[in-house]
Amino acid sequence: MRLLIITPLIPDPRREGAAYRLLKITRLIMDLGVEVTLLPLHRKFKTIDEDTLSDRNAFWASQGIIVPNPTNWESYVSNNQFEYYWYDSFLGANIAIDFIKRLRADAKHIFDTVDLGHVREFREAKLTGKQKLLLKAIATKKTEVDRANQADVTLVVSEQECATLKSLAPNASILVLPNIHELADEIPSYESRVGVGIIGSYHHGPNVDAVRWLCEEIWPRCVELSPDLNLSIIGSGPLDEESIASTNNCKRVGYIEDLPAYLQRLRLTVAPLRYGAGIKGKVLESIAKGTPVVGTDIASEGLNLDSGDGILVANTTNTIANFIVRLHQEKDLWERTAMRGHQKLRHQFTQDHCKQTLLRIFDR
Repeated sequence: MRLLIITPLIPDPRREGAAYRLLKITRLIMDLGVEVTLLPLHRKFKTIDEDTLSDRNAFWASQGIIVPNPTNWESYVSNNQFEYYWYDSFLGANIAIDFIKRLRADAKHIFDTVDLGHVREFREAKLTGKQKLLLKAIATKKTEVDRANQADVTLVVSEQECATLKSLAPNASILVLPNIHELADEIPSYESRVGVGIIGSYHHGPNVDAVRWLCEEIWPRCVELSPDLNLSIIGSGPLDEESIASTNNCKRVGYIEDLPAYLQRLRLTVAPLRYGAGIKGKVLESIAKGTPVVGTDIASEGLNLDSGDGILVANTTNTIANFIVRLHQEKDLWERTAMRGHQKLRHQFTQDHCKQTLLRIFDR
């Protein structure tokens, strides 16, 4: 069996949460005996440096995945036949599914939403009050519904997003395929950790907005309450470096090659997301490594975790700041929150859970 994954650009699992999810899923698919090819629709993309493209290609090739580099993707699809076509995000589906379905009507076409883009865009429009963003969200909603109806199988990351899409496309075949995260075997102690971190790819608008809110409003309140507290901003992508430099007790760490090890040196992470959609991989990765999180309702969405199960949930500047300081200072609260989150994740977001869903797709 052969699968072609159609992606807007070559993703980087080392820097992007959605790409990390795709890598984990791809490995499971290969375990089912499926040969996987990864085809980018764009050879260049404005949000990444062109000199990183060859490195991204080499990374996927090192995983045993075929990465062609055609000058024209339509020509490649026309000259190569696959039993399965996987469209990565509504961007990939919107560009390619019409063309490929006409060419390969007998194949199985899988639309992986990654997250529901229209949900994220409607929330951003509400937050900013911008009419232009509202119109964009309306257009995205129509696109996602059309592509869900067009695909043989549509994948969403949570039961919440499944219910949302099912209400809009009741005749579509929709399955839940969440993130996959590996739990740490041991959780380093409270005493062995120090500091607060925020994680993200800053090519993604919600993460940039979260850093801005954190640096301008939340973190100054944290430092007032606890002057020795330190913040690390982890991840690649453009940010307002002058604003970060002028924020007390704050440093831009950038890309971290061994993120799990770095997380286990921090006492907690923070995810002050004001808009977004889907499941937040950075939150799950932190909890899975025994590092509790302070985050908003948006950050905890789709995790099936109550506040206190690895994450303390708050939505206002002062409450988030108070939770950050308390979680850093109070050993009992830290241990209780970290352990409860780690235990809850044992029953979710596992390879076995996702493999059962994939077996329903690759059934021939």
